[in-house]
Amino acid sequence: MVELINYLPEHAEQIVAEGDTDPSINVGNLPANWAAIRKGSPAMTGVADGRIVGCSGLEIWWPGMAEGWGVFVKDIYKYRMGLRLLKDKFYEWMDEYKLNRIQAPLRADFEDGKKLAVFVGFKCENPNPMKRYHCDDSDALMYSIVRERNV
Repeated sequence: MVELINYLPEHAEQIVAEGDTDPSINVGNLPANWAAIRKGSPAMTGVADGRIVGCSGLEIWWPGMAEGWGVFVKDIYKYRMGLRLLKDKFYEWMDEYKLNRIQAPLRADFEDGKKLAVFVGFKCENPNPMKRYHCDDSDALMYSIVRERNV
């Protein structure tokens, strides 16, 4: 059983420090304060049987638009119910913060990450990657959840 608790930077740092993320992701190039920066925005931590299994949240860029972020353990799919809670949370945040769009630039070569994004409601906007987007020089594909316009 997964429960969502309030995010603390040390939760995300713990996942990375324990080497519990996908080994293909080079997080060594992240800025030193990357986890702390997210503390002031909407964010949650997933905990299963006392184990931190993921952290995710939003960085609100301007009214109506935010960027989603997340760091998860390698075996996150063992916690499918927690991912459903995360999906619900993204839609709650859309309502709470009056967002029309949540976007997430995902590593183009990170298949599990792309599957996870689709599972929680994101769609790939364009099959052509943005070159050298991430801090480790990897390419990215833009995924998003977009609220339909009320015409």
